[in-house]
Amino acid sequence: MFRTNHSIAKKMALGIGFSLILGSIVIFISAQVTVSRIVRSDYERYAKSLLSVYGDLIAYESEKRDVPIDVRYSKEAQYYGDYVCQFYGIDYIYMFSFNPSYDTITYISFSKKPEKFKGMIPGNMSGVKEAYSMNSKELVCWTGSEQYAISKKNKYERALEIEYAMSDSFGNKVMIGGGISLDYLGKLIHKKFWGVALVVLLAFAIITLFIYLSILRNVSKPAGYISQIMTDYISNGKISSQKLNENGRDEFAMIARAFNKMSDNIDNYVNHIQSLSHEQERQNAEIEIASSIQMGFLPSESSEYLDCKINAMLRPAKTIGGDLYDYHHIDKSHTLIVIGDVSGKGVSAALFMTATLSLIRLYTKLGYSPSGLLKSTNSTLVKSNPNMLFATAFVGIYDSEKETLTYSNAGHNPPFMIHEGKPQLLEGAKNTLIGLFDDEEYIEETVSMHTGDTVLLYTDGVTEASDEHGAFYGIGRLEQVVRATADTPEQIFPRLKDSMTEFVGNAEQHDDITLLSLTATNRSGKQSYTLLLDADANEWNKIRKLILDSRIPKKTKMDLCLAAEELFVNICSYAFEGRDQSSEKIEILLEISYNQVLLRFTDGGKAYDPRKDVTDCDDYDIEKQIGGLGKVIAFNVTDHVSYEYKDNRNILTIIKDLI
Repeated sequence: MFRTNHSIAKKMALGIGFSLILGSIVIFISAQVTVSRIVRSDYERYAKSLLSVYGDLIAYESEKRDVPIDVRYSKEAQYYGDYVCQFYGIDYIYMFSFNPSYDTITYISFSKKPEKFKGMIPGNMSGVKEAYSMNSKELVCWTGSEQYAISKKNKYERALEIEYAMSDSFGNKVMIGGGISLDYLGKLIHKKFWGVALVVLLAFAIITLFIYLSILRNVSKPAGYISQIMTDYISNGKISSQKLNENGRDEFAMIARAFNKMSDNIDNYVNHIQSLSHEQERQNAEIEIASSIQMGFLPSESSEYLDCKINAMLRPAKTIGGDLYDYHHIDKSHTLIVIGDVSGKGVSAALFMTATLSLIRLYTKLGYSPSGLLKSTNSTLVKSNPNMLFATAFVGIYDSEKETLTYSNAGHNPPFMIHEGKPQLLEGAKNTLIGLFDDEEYIEETVSMHTGDTVLLYTDGVTEASDEHGAFYGIGRLEQVVRATADTPEQIFPRLKDSMTEFVGNAEQHDDITLLSLTATNRSGKQSYTLLLDADANEWNKIRKLILDSRIPKKTKMDLCLAAEELFVNICSYAFEGRDQSSEKIEILLEISYNQVLLRFTDGGKAYDPRKDVTDCDDYDIEKQIGGLGKVIAFNVTDHVSYEYKDNRNILTIIKDLI
């Protein structure tokens, strides 16, 4: 019943014991480091005091005997040094003078403990000169900025070395140094700590054993019994022998009562929960897939053609919805826009929406007008609609050459047409919704749509959005936002979104929200940009930026960049040979119209027609011909090239057709 190899007592005891041991190790390390610092600090102070006394004694005797502190004073210095090393705990003490001009020192004396450095240091170092470069600490001490220099260094062993600079009455400056073995200090510290460590570890072991036995009796055995009963229940689906003992007021009694109650009820729910769980997971997965397919079926939320700008937005109320929108640039002057709302929600509405959108796209390719699109789509849907679903839809085709919008409305909300800053509803061409009745006829209307005009399409998810009190957003609030942003169509969507968010507040979204706008742009007008550049190939980046920032197709941008770079660099390299090029300028003209892009280079260099001797790209032999490949490429990626020499200026023009 109680498995000791998995007992709580053992785990808790081991955990506590490990924590105690780890804590003790941390304490010992911290204490050892602290004591080491204290001991070392005490020895530093002791050595400083000893060196100071030693220096004062040397200075006193030097003055008394009228002998300067140099090699002439070596016997006296050696005598006092030997005495200090023998009786005062210093391993060695020395004195030297320093010649900073030559980085050399001359030893005056060197004393050591009798048992230290046997055979390693000459008996008498007086007068010995050797090369020596003082470190930064010694230099600070030597110059008098600080009194002592402390470091860990020695040729013979690890030592704590302290140096002290002093001057005698004759003006001689010497350095006195002494060292204490770090190994000796370490042994002294370890010796004191090992005894304490063993005592503390033994105490921790006894405490851990006591905790283990206490937990074993009061926690582990009751917990083990409960664990066994619960394990049997999980394995067999029932309590093996008897219910848990509920007597008592401790936590185990509370667990027993809770478990007995749970085991009485859980069997009634488990099968039902399992079936619901599997079904819900399957449905959620299918809905996620359907949502991703549905959103992927729609075009992007913004696009810009040569003759119009389009913006769209769809925010489903649930994971998947029944709203739809679509747009398509049919040819150079015709653009299709569609918005719709399918009855119902969920997967069925999404499937119906996908079918409707697919049919409209199919009949658009066949060249149908808006009314023909709705009629053919309705006829096809009616034949395969067992659930009697239906949809409202608005279909329009914008003709930029005629500046008109032809549309047909199948029961959808009338859109706004914004002309010269004034919005009005397009309430004409009303027809029956699609999907229910066969052989329906759909009428269409045509209205003017000039440059700068915008048509705004929306679903009833906008006007019927409700706040916490059930009030609708309404067509009036929508019109207010449209009027406020009529001169800036690009602000309609963000302003409308903010307005609806403020109105709805914390209320739940009950219906899909879909918006689509088309703004007519200047198709026939031209946009011109001029640059006046130095005749320097590095100026090419300015032309590149001008082309990439313009509103032309990406492929056209790439071709123009390729051609412009080759031609500009060619002009900079050869047009001004033999002249001061720093004062020369090259004029660049970029002109964009609805059907072509013109790029013109004008320079005052020597007359030269770059079209001369240019072969077709297919006839160029890279192995036989030398040079000229750049011009071949530049002229072959454009559609028209012209050149003239007028008023002592070269005028080279390249044109790329857009239609």
